[in-house]
Parts: sequence; structure tokens; C-alpha cells
Amino acid sequence: MNEEDYLVAIEKESRNTNIQFRSLPKKLLNNKNFLLRVIDVYNKGWPCFFEEVSEEIKSDKDISLRIVAKNGTNAYYIPKYFRNDKEIILRAFENGLISTTVIGKDLRSELKEKNCFSIKEIKQYLSMVLLQEELSVKDNTTKKFKL
Repeated sequence: MNEEDYLVAIEKESRNTNIQFRSLPKKLLNNKNFLLRVIDVYNKGWPCFFEEVSEEIKSDKDISLRIVAKNGTNAYYIPKYFRNDKEIILRAFENGLISTTVIGKDLRSELKEKNCFSIKEIKQYLSMVLLQEELSVKDNTTKKFKL
């Protein structure tokens, strides 16, 4: 079977995908682009085959972002170090996460320091911080080009 055949099978069998994922060739389980496509076609996102992939794939931020964008509650399945990542946590809340228990210790401390306790306050704070970071990067890029 080729990649497209596997994707079609995964989409069709989305209720019983553990079997499909375990039968995927290791080559595909370690192919980031293929797995991003799997996350897109699989209606629940990612977690049911997370244990089948390499550490390199598990530690890829794009993978975790796509997983929580599909379903915010998937944040419970991503590596613990990503639970301190503002962008990933914000994306999880934007896509159905309704509990703050998934937030990592460091980020939780920062939110407490900023008096952000409700999901609404957390989302507002994270959005603001990420926007400031994005603007800062753009500003620094512009300055480099002016030199």
C-alpha cells in the first residue's frame, strides 16, 4: 500500500484506528508530513497511536500544535514539556479544552503571577503575549533589513 491508500483506510476506519496505526510501516510512522496528513483525516486527531511513533516525532512542535488544533483535549496526550508552551496551550483552549489541569507547572506559575485564573483570562493573556512576541520578531526583522 502507498501513503494515499493508508490515509483512505485510516479515514474509513476512524473508529477502530488502533489496528490501522499498529499496522503502518515504521517508515510512515516516522514521516512527519505523512503524520500531519493523518491528523487531518483522522476525526479524533492523534492520541490513539502516539505510542507507536519515534521520540523525534513526539517532540515535534508542529505535530503537537496540529493535534490540539484538531481537538483541544488531545493536550493531555502531548509531551509534558509542551504543556508549558503558550501557543500549544492557547490552541488547545481554542479547540475545546475546558480544564486548566493540563497546563504545565512553569506556565501555571506565570499565569498565577499575572492573575489569570479563568479560561477566558488565560486565553486573553496567552493571545496578548504571543502577539507581542510576533510583533517583536517582525520589528527585529525590519531593523535588520534597514541596516
